[in-house]
Amino acid sequence: MNKIQMEQQINIAKEGIEVLDKWAETLDAEALEEKREQIDKAKAYCEDCLEASQTLIEAIEATEPKKEEVKKDEPKKEEKPKRRRAPAKKKEEPVVEPCPPAAAADDLDDLF
Repeated sequence: MNKIQMEQQINIAKEGIEVLDKWAETLDAEALEEKREQIDKAKAYCEDCLEASQTLIEAIEATEPKKEEVKKDEPKKEEKPKRRRAPAKKKEEPVVEPCPPAAAADDLDDLF
């Protein structure tokens, strides 16, 4: 359990109360009378959650060691050197075969 969770609970409780109030406004008189007890119970539940979450935040803050104390108590971790990627290998260039000498080309002309 941490402070962030309790803050979320507080927000949820506030939103729940708002939703119930808006719902009560949209109901007609007859429907409101039927749902009045349910709405009141739900609002009371949300208010209780809100108060409980605020109390828990106070308790968490009171029991948490202060940041300065935590830093003094914790041994410092040795920083390991970061791993680096090996450089990418260069692609081999295709081998270019030398052109045949011009004398060989003259011999081919005789064939035609």
